[in-house]
Amino acid sequence: MEYPSIPRTLRLIMWAAYWINVVSVIATIFLSRSRLNVPPEQTYSFLAIAVVFLAALGRALQRITGRCVVLTRDAVKFDGERIPYGDIEDVRVVEAGAVSVVEIRTTDGRVHRLRVADPDRFLRDLVGLLRFKGP
Repeated sequence: MEYPSIPRTLRLIMWAAYWINVVSVIATIFLSRSRLNVPPEQTYSFLAIAVVFLAALGRALQRITGRCVVLTRDAVKFDGERIPYGDIEDVRVVEAGAVSVVEIRTTDGRVHRLRVADPDRFLRDLVGLLRFKGP
């Protein structure tokens, strides 16, 4: 079960803004070429710079919107880390809002802060899995 860190509506708004930006930058480059009599070589160099910038921006946006916490049969997985259910000592919501922060304390004393868009569903499913797995 996956729990995204950003609500779906906000992700859609962010991606819509990104694609509007892409279209406007490329349109501006081509419109400025015809109005300002810019040579094609310079237009293509501007276009190449814009494509590299927009690709980097798109990759960063993909990393931000693609983050999620995953509950598997035997562990909580997030950002390349894994917490087995047997190591979980305490779970609590420390910040509530559009993006809530859930804090998980483990038996070895570490504290993990996870960003979850729907903490109620996450906690309900986590408690269900912890009951099923047992101590």
